[in-house]
Amino acid sequence: MKLKYMIFCEDIRHEVGGKFTLVGVISNNLWTQEFPLVIPKLCLFMEWEGVTKDATVALNIIPPKGLKAPDTKPIMKIGHQPGINARSIMALAGFPFQEPGEYTFSLECDGKTIASETIKVEKYEPSKHVN
Repeated sequence: MKLKYMIFCEDIRHEVGGKFTLVGVISNNLWTQEFPLVIPKLCLFMEWEGVTKDATVALNIIPPKGLKAPDTKPIMKIGHQPGINARSIMALAGFPFQEPGEYTFSLECDGKTIASETIKVEKYEPSKHVN
């Protein structure tokens, strides 16, 4: 099983005909003027290839050094669908980026890390961005 991509956004809508609408797509860099930066609904949209059996995937969120990791690891079920790629969605309510730094979203299956993506959160200082 291999992750083709993971997209972070603020909402995901399942549309007619198997389509999805991703709202508020988030890049791998975020800037904020104050911390904590709380995203009311942080969604992960993923597509998988090579799913040969049903699998359970856990999300391990690794915050910057010195910050406490979340107490829970959300899980999702990935169903085997012969001949097609599997898609999965995970929504995290009220997700806080407590401090500046890199937050790694690591996906684990059978006790092994199978993929990860990182969001770097930085403090925005307007005086440094004036022309």
